[in-house]
Amino acid sequence: MYTSTDNNTPMIIASKEGIILETNEAVEKHLGYKTETLTGKHIESVLKNIDLNACFSEVTINCSSGSRLCLLAVVSTVVDNNYNTVKYIVRFTDVEKLPTMAKRIAEERAKVGATKAELQMFVSCISHDLRSPLVSIEGFIVELEELLNDMREHTSTTCEQNKECKKTFDDIFDNMNEAIGFVDTSVTRLKRLVNIVVDLHKNSERKLNNKSIDIKSILNMLISSMQHQIDKANCIIRLNEQMPHLNADPSVIERIFANILDNAIKYLDPSRPGQIDIDYYIKDQKVIFTIKDNGIGISEKSRKYVFQPFRRATDRDIPGDGVGMPMVKSLIDLYNGEIWFNSKEQRGTTFYLSFPTAMLA
Repeated sequence: MYTSTDNNTPMIIASKEGIILETNEAVEKHLGYKTETLTGKHIESVLKNIDLNACFSEVTINCSSGSRLCLLAVVSTVVDNNYNTVKYIVRFTDVEKLPTMAKRIAEERAKVGATKAELQMFVSCISHDLRSPLVSIEGFIVELEELLNDMREHTSTTCEQNKECKKTFDDIFDNMNEAIGFVDTSVTRLKRLVNIVVDLHKNSERKLNNKSIDIKSILNMLISSMQHQIDKANCIIRLNEQMPHLNADPSVIERIFANILDNAIKYLDPSRPGQIDIDYYIKDQKVIFTIKDNGIGISEKSRKYVFQPFRRATDRDIPGDGVGMPMVKSLIDLYNGEIWFNSKEQRGTTFYLSFPTAMLA
């Protein structure tokens, strides 16, 4: 049970569908409604103009006494470990108190602004202070490779008449070349991780270039570009031909679907033909896209890591840095959307992408 930190503040708990589950004593005290009177009703039937997807809504409510109040509804969303919406907590404040609240909000925004500036500085420092030595290491790798080639040529001539000597040096050079390769691979991976950290931060600051886009066209383009992977995985992709148009940034939507499709293909079970179904439906003022595969699924213990950066949801030797799904979530957040999934081991996984229907074009 959820309780308000202030018993004088009216509070309503609603399900993710908007059905009222419980209220606190302040609702009866200030609004005149007992819990049993409101429980089971849709919150929109009690509060006019409430928007559960917005942090703040100015609502009106008819009190049991017959009077009408204009209140500010402050909505908090409760999510589970997979970031799926579970419930909404709605608290109310008299509109007359808004000037005081506005001052507090302005103060908090100033703090957030300072924190964002510090984060920007931190990311910039990471980008510069890590990239600079990596560039130097890459330069040394090139020099070592050139030096190794010179030494190989020199010893080849010097040991031309001594096969045992030549074999010894060849073994040494092969080991050195392998070690240099390991260093080069590690540098490349570290550079990629630095770029990912910078990209994740940029997503939160991204300016969106929204326009009407055809989701079907984007998906067909992605499927075409991934055809080699699809054929190699012995996979078929079934796409709903009636996909909607969205008012969104094409590059953002493309990246979202590209990451999820890439994962769906990579995590197919090689022991059987793969199948990926892409569909959508509209529910509760949300357009929800589904990407369903018949792959290896996600184990119970790994599901909590799916949206965590640099964590892998499998122990299998599958290429990846563990940032694809966190990247997808950060992009969906730009549109106040949601992402969640259902999965069964050895049966497959379905990802759900939810956007407000206001984005339909």
